[in-house]
Amino acid sequence: MVLDGANPFPKKFADLYYKSGFWSGITFGEMLDRSSELYGDREALVAGEVRLTYRQLKEVTDRIAIAFLKLGIRKLDRVLLQIPNWAEFAYIYYGLHKMGAIPVMCLPRLSQREIEHFCEITQARSWIVPRRYEKIDYLSMIESIRLSQPSLQHILVIDAPGQPTEPVPAGTWSFHGLLKETDARESPKDSLRSSRPDPEEVCHFMPTGGTTGLSKLVPRTHNDYLCNVVFRTKTWLRAPDDITLIATPVTHNMAIEVSLNPTLLSGGKVVMITSTRAREILEAIQKERVTTMILVPAQLQQIVDFPELNQFDISSLKVIAGAGSHVAAELAKKVHEKLGCRFYNVFGMSEGPCTQTRWDDPEEAVAHTVGWPVCPH
Repeated sequence: MVLDGANPFPKKFADLYYKSGFWSGITFGEMLDRSSELYGDREALVAGEVRLTYRQLKEVTDRIAIAFLKLGIRKLDRVLLQIPNWAEFAYIYYGLHKMGAIPVMCLPRLSQREIEHFCEITQARSWIVPRRYEKIDYLSMIESIRLSQPSLQHILVIDAPGQPTEPVPAGTWSFHGLLKETDARESPKDSLRSSRPDPEEVCHFMPTGGTTGLSKLVPRTHNDYLCNVVFRTKTWLRAPDDITLIATPVTHNMAIEVSLNPTLLSGGKVVMITSTRAREILEAIQKERVTTMILVPAQLQQIVDFPELNQFDISSLKVIAGAGSHVAAELAKKVHEKLGCRFYNVFGMSEGPCTQTRWDDPEEAVAHTVGWPVCPH
């Protein structure tokens, strides 16, 4: 069953990708479950005060998948995810994959008009959103969006980490309340078997730029997106001892394709922080012994120019990458010189193409190019 409006890959290409081993025929929910079997007691996720092993992350995503089914979210439903870099993002992202719904990635700062636009073009039936984040009070948008978007049937409100669960507006649900009501002993195999998505089905919608002023959305399938993730993992030389810092929005393609999924595929640890500032990034590197991360050029510049840089122990770093916009050659060289680690120049698009320099590339190639495709086909 292919989502209405999404064009499947032509059969001759699909057959070739399976035969060549580029498509694995598994979903992202199954990827996480396999990692849980391999790395069960290793730490998988750190976010604020939350620290979870692979086994614990699997258990919470199973519970969430079951909770969503009981709420009435159905297979192939589109679900807007407007979540900051909180642990809840990982819970929900993989939970939705396990029960067959399709996440629609929304940056936390999207306006009411942009959320309405995504609702309209995806006919989303659910929206998962914080009560508030930084200076944004999302509750003030909820009633207006409910009135303007009749397709929305479920709005789930997430309280910030460390905050008590507060009452939610009429007609909405508390995410944490819903999770508490779900029996952790219920077998996911029995509950989720019929909801497993086809690996050739859309796994999520990712925003991409356009010339109309409003973002477009790109549908990606489990097979083709996991292909990117697998080859990102290989070309990055990721290993189970890697600790990846995510200090860019986790709902952006750069974080999901380059950091979150490759790390959990390879048995490493993901550390998420909400701050994008140099001091907090350096503090996280020192505290968690971070080995790798990808940042935008402005963040890289702030770090190499940070006056107190030498006061932090960042000796654990092995690789830092830059992406999101052009990384000047001088900045690429500065990262390598001042931070004492390898630099990868990275290019990627929500639509699929992705390139990267490699560990053993000469300095001039790293500074002046974005490498070559990560996938050999």
